[in-house]
Amino acid sequence: MKCIIKPATQSDVKSIVDLWKEMFDFHRERDKHFTRSGIAHENYKKRIIESFTSKDFYILVAEVNKAIVGYCLASIAKYPPFFEVENYGTIFDLVVTRDYRKEGIGE
Repeated sequence: MKCIIKPATQSDVKSIVDLWKEMFDFHRERDKHFTRSGIAHENYKKRIIESFTSKDFYILVAEVNKAIVGYCLASIAKYPPFFEVENYGTIFDLVVTRDYRKEGIGE
């Protein structure tokens, strides 16, 4: 299996939202707290689209046979100026679709 990790594009938004819904529903099966509202996917879609215009957000997708099978949404932020290290990263979402889990894609 050849997996390509690349920056996401606007054309990947639908696939990213579909993966997010799969991940959210996976967690809902274990904890009802993760029940999505009726418009949750639309709000998440807006978040992804807004992330494309931010210099501090990064979205990578994992592609196998031209299909998006995973994604990572992350950001870079700054510590207050009294730390030696100025920047730190935060991973908000790291999702791999069920059929491709345990293949090393999320590494």
